[in-house]
Amino acid sequence: MADCRCLYIPLVEAERCWSYAMQLKAESNEDHRKRYHMINKLRKAESYVLRLDELCSQVKCDARTKLEVQVSEEFFVTPLLITVRHHTVTSVSELGELY
Repeated sequence: MADCRCLYIPLVEAERCWSYAMQLKAESNEDHRKRYHMINKLRKAESYVLRLDELCSQVKCDARTKLEVQVSEEFFVTPLLITVRHHTVTSVSELGELY
């Protein structure tokens, strides 16, 4: 693939799933079923961002784009790790390591 615009589709899909999951997280206090729906949306966002990482390796991208893909991968995967896998963050530098 020679066109970098193909990277926008999985990025927008991941952002869409993540934002809907954050909306469900706010509403999950009322209904426990929304928590499961939120987890599924976070998993779907994770799959889109992993697809974005694969596409980034196939398309000729500069170093800045590859770094932004890595940061977005951490950004979208971290809520899933904290919510589902009960991952604890040991320090702020662990989150900001890519910056």
